[in-house]
Amino acid sequence: MIFWFVADKVVFEDEKLWNKKNQRFIWRGEAYSYFSHYSQIYLNPEFIEFYVHPDTNILEHIPQLSFKKRAKTIRN
Repeated sequence: MIFWFVADKVVFEDEKLWNKKNQRFIWRGEAYSYFSHYSQIYLNPEFIEFYVHPDTNILEHIPQLSFKKRAKTIRN
């Protein structure tokens, strides 16, 4: 089950975390635009709490905001 909660195949692309397994960016708190059209759905970031840092191989934690705080971040 740990493979469901930890992104272990991660690289940096354009200073963002890219999950190679799901082919999606990992959200780390930055603002983003929500894409609702089905052809752009993979441009939406993935909300995951843990990842393995690609350079140090250390398990990192991404603090997740509540849904209300996340919605404010998204709109700004």
